[in-house]
Amino acid sequence: MFLDVIANKNRNWKSHLSDCEGWRTVLYNMNMKPMYRFLFALLLFVTILISGISAVELPFKDLSSTDIAALQRGEAVSQILNSYKDIRLKNVDEESKKLLELMKKVKPNFLSETLMVIPIEKGQNYLDYIQTTLMDVEKFDSITTWSIRREKEFPLFEDTEVLSVNSFSNEINSVEAAHTMRPFRPHESMYEFLLKGNTFLFTSTNSTPIYYNMFRAVKKGNMINVLWIKDMGDTLLVYGAGGASVSPFFTLFGDRLDDSFTGRVQAFFSWFYETSIKDIMIQ
Repeated sequence: MFLDVIANKNRNWKSHLSDCEGWRTVLYNMNMKPMYRFLFALLLFVTILISGISAVELPFKDLSSTDIAALQRGEAVSQILNSYKDIRLKNVDEESKKLLELMKKVKPNFLSETLMVIPIEKGQNYLDYIQTTLMDVEKFDSITTWSIRREKEFPLFEDTEVLSVNSFSNEINSVEAAHTMRPFRPHESMYEFLLKGNTFLFTSTNSTPIYYNMFRAVKKGNMINVLWIKDMGDTLLVYGAGGASVSPFFTLFGDRLDDSFTGRVQAFFSWFYETSIKDIMIQ
């Protein structure tokens, strides 16, 4: 029975806890001293608890016990990274490979990531729902980000205007939009959506440079946001990351740029979790 738990990769991790009930009967029928029986039962319970979430074949690496516990509760796990080399998404398919290659190309010096493992109802087309939600980029104006330095909220974007919408195939769509992102001058962004089988990949990059007054802060293509989602049937595996490769002069403003870039990334994925994920997550 225990081997079945490990081998069955697609079961919802919450269901593994029920297997402990059957093992309790087995343990009492074993010819074992009470102390050894207790120790064996404790070891078995911990192993089942840990293997429950790993049985979904998580595409994430370097998870702490705290991270695993949060993911088991359906929570988003976020952190600021020092380098794109610290990204915890594994190269498990073409889409994750593309995400990792984009990050390596941009080499953000301001970078944040978010991980989720979301239990869902089987047989629902949630990836199409998520893509439709994200393609409405004018909604991004409703997202707010908290400035630690100024102790107040600011909109993620303002005055968003859709410039073009294109469909290149049944799998690939794109939206180009103009935004104002304070304290910078207005810029344009390209959003690309790839829905292939049970995998969805969302990428956004600035399609024009980003200026602060007369100074260029970010080159074209060097502010990036990515979202990779795989539908495992009863679970959505979600990885998001974003940030920017900022001109060396502006890195001197460290904490201020954390608000401008990593703070905005965290605000975006918090909004995504609250507005898109919680509605479809099985509690």
